[in-house]
Amino acid sequence: MENKNKRAKYKFVTGQDIFIRQGLITGSEFRSPWLEIQPDGTIIIFYNKNGYSWDGCSPKFVFMDLLIGTPDGALSEQTRLPVTWFASLVHDSIYQYKKTVPVTREEADKLFLIMLQEEGFKLARVYYTFVRLFGGIYGTWLNK
Repeated sequence: MENKNKRAKYKFVTGQDIFIRQGLITGSEFRSPWLEIQPDGTIIIFYNKNGYSWDGCSPKFVFMDLLIGTPDGALSEQTRLPVTWFASLVHDSIYQYKKTVPVTREEADKLFLIMLQEEGFKLARVYYTFVRLFGGIYGTWLNK
């Protein structure tokens, strides 16, 4: 069940725990109420009570009840979710914990690129370039 207040502020809300197996970020452990990174590279985004919410690919803003901003791509035939859904979920959740997570910004951005490419997203390199150029504007990252 979705939290309507979260839905109004964010474009996406998870409906269950999400498990992602990847090979880029391994050997580190991290645990928070919303995000876990296991040494084998498994990333878990926890549902908790109301789901994890995020805005998808940024930037986005609401103007006169219209959501305007970076497109999240076509729907995947397998999941029926936008092709950028999982990549933006993982990227945003890592960025949320950038001051404490044992992942560099470069690793988070590279993982975003890899996940977009695995989905066959044709604009993966363009989105990655913008994340590299503008993703570090807000705040500082933990140095490993």
